[in-house]
Amino acid sequence: MDTRRRSPDLLFVLWIIVGAGLCLGVVSILSIGVFVLPVALVLAGLLLRWGGPGRALAGALSGAGAPLLYMAWLNRGGPGEVCHAITGGLECTDETSPWPRLLIGLALAAAGLVLFALTRPKVRADPPECSR
Repeated sequence: MDTRRRSPDLLFVLWIIVGAGLCLGVVSILSIGVFVLPVALVLAGLLLRWGGPGRALAGALSGAGAPLLYMAWLNRGGPGEVCHAITGGLECTDETSPWPRLLIGLALAAAGLVLFALTRPKVRADPPECSR
């Protein structure tokens, strides 16, 4: 299969989606993870067949950071009990500290982007000269 005609940027974005699905499937395995994980695994298999391994790790790493960043956002008021005013009273929830998930999510996203940039093919500014 010729992967040179495949857009490396498109494959990177598709691998981000797969990485996010794999991470979401693992962290939520007791609820929606049982449904998300098989879909992400099938998509990973299709991408490997369609585009080859290429820079799959870079996209999957960046994608794995997305669910962690979202969970950090959801717990941004924590740690502890956080209350919000609703019609007729207060609604309180216990939130965990967002910092561990934020730091790990940022590290994964940054590692994937750096790996993608480092493995990107170099573009030559000048066309090669032909020798006769």
